[in-house]
Amino acid sequence: MAAFTANSMTTLDPITPHPVNAVPFCVNAINADASACETILASPGAGYSRVITQIIVMTDEQMTVTIGEGNAGDGVTAVLFGPLYFGSEERVTEAGVAVTTPSIFIYKPTRPIKMTTDTILAADASATGNVCVIVEGYVVTG
Repeated sequence: MAAFTANSMTTLDPITPHPVNAVPFCVNAINADASACETILASPGAGYSRVITQIIVMTDEQMTVTIGEGNAGDGVTAVLFGPLYFGSEERVTEAGVAVTTPSIFIYKPTRPIKMTTDTILAADASATGNVCVIVEGYVVTG
């Protein structure tokens, strides 16, 4: 299985308050099969941690998705949140075309989630299917 494909990675301007020397980021990643646990973001490097301020997960399939630290090959090493339960709803348009309505989960914690130093961010799904993950946050030392 391939890791998530980052559609975009943006270093944000520090408009909102962040700790001194924090580097803000936003990533939009997509994967067609995260059932074997896939990396969303590689480690920020030795001595650095990611702090998550918002995460959005979308899928058009019926599955669960777990977001966490590390990749054990068949699941995340440490769960940050989840499993998130997604259903799928298919409807037929007037033209007779079957369309699946995607499910979306938006999580903006009241306090940012600090990840373990030098750890990857990963997602694990219970089934194959399109999964899109958007993560915002910043990188700090320690």
